[in-house]
Amino acid sequence: MLVKLCSSHDTGSAVEGIEMAINAPYISSGTWSLLGIKRKEGITSLKAMEANYTNEYGPDYIRFQKNIMGLWIIQELAKNINKDFSEMVIMAKSSFYQEVFDVNDPVFLAAINMKQEIIDWFNRHDCPLPLSDSDIINATYRSLAKSYQTAMQELEAITNEKYDCLYIVGGGAKNQYLNALTEEFTKKKVIARPLECAAIGNIYNQMEINQ
Repeated sequence: MLVKLCSSHDTGSAVEGIEMAINAPYISSGTWSLLGIKRKEGITSLKAMEANYTNEYGPDYIRFQKNIMGLWIIQELAKNINKDFSEMVIMAKSSFYQEVFDVNDPVFLAAINMKQEIIDWFNRHDCPLPLSDSDIINATYRSLAKSYQTAMQELEAITNEKYDCLYIVGGGAKNQYLNALTEEFTKKKVIARPLECAAIGNIYNQMEINQ
């Protein structure tokens, strides 16, 4: 009997489901963001460790990636502001507030009140405060894009390669405003792929198993 393992979790399946023209960085964008690239060999350098990148086995490659903040912070903010996601995008677009904050600060992982936690962060760092809910939402979207920029810069420094595009899959792929901000901050062409890449990748694996 031939036994072949499919991807062991949703991110692995999602990466399998990305139809790439070339091997390029990806973000599996959901509650959390998984940013990385497929490689033949893992990277175990000090730079990789300090940047919190990991090596995960794929079917015939290594997923070299890191876990960073995702739409969790938007989901929690929506509860405080009592708006749906489409309304929040409209509000963000109406704001001219340009400040950003560190979305990967541990204080945001289990905040009781995300809106207040964001305001407190600006207070602690002596930054100009957001004046409205629209400002807070815009700052959050911009800060997510900024965190993607930082992770991409780390990735390029560790791999000693430059990348022209960035694939985004998962629920966050349909957020055109966040995609546009990601292009602005990373200076990469953002390519949004089907939302259900995890399901697609799982099907691909099963088709290979049954061949």
